[in-house]
Amino acid sequence: MQRTRSEWAIVAALFLLVFVLRLPSLYVPFENDSGDHAYHGRLILRGEPLYGEHHPDHHMPGVFYTYALAFALFGESAAAIKGVLLVWIAATVALIYRLGRRLANRRVGVLAALAAALLFATWELSAFSARTELFVVLPQVGVALLLAGRKPGGGDYGRFLAIGLLAGLAFLFKANYVIAPAGLVAVALLWDLWTDRRGRQVIARGATAVLGVAGIVLPVGLYFAAVGLLDRFLLV
Repeated sequence: MQRTRSEWAIVAALFLLVFVLRLPSLYVPFENDSGDHAYHGRLILRGEPLYGEHHPDHHMPGVFYTYALAFALFGESAAAIKGVLLVWIAATVALIYRLGRRLANRRVGVLAALAAALLFATWELSAFSARTELFVVLPQVGVALLLAGRKPGGGDYGRFLAIGLLAGLAFLFKANYVIAPAGLVAVALLWDLWTDRRGRQVIARGATAVLGVAGIVLPVGLYFAAVGLLDRFLLV
């Protein structure tokens, strides 16, 4: 019980730190990239699907619909997006803590989380913006954390389904950012094959992860097909 309380206390402290560091960003005006995202998000709210009358060139739809959702919930302002991003980054920092703790120990987890919180609040790294890159880290770290906690041998398919879902989410924010989750999964599966020699289970785990990716990406493709914009979506 004491250990659980201390873990929650660390996570709460990290959330508070991120809040304090990023609070000044709430009312910083959108720069070019964030302003572009906001433009598309507002058009989506007005009933104009992405890739119809407005097309963001090579960009995936994730960040634009995130903006639209934030605007719908909290009003059309920079603070609405920055507030959602603040919570998103706080969750990312907490996951980084958990990953460092799992791979090494609590001290490493805390140091990694502190470094991440500071980097996420560094002006020179566009941290006061609301660019796509700031949203992608959470699913990537989530994939790494789930892989680090996988069980030896076969099974654990629910975990690999979640890994696929997170990888699919990263893909929908920015297509090339699926490379890191895919690479991590490939390395983990090859390691499992080398150490456990259970080819069938390894293949089943990989197939389950692919199923998770499809569970995220396929409905998006079906949506754009339903509104007659699949060909324009595929131009991405």
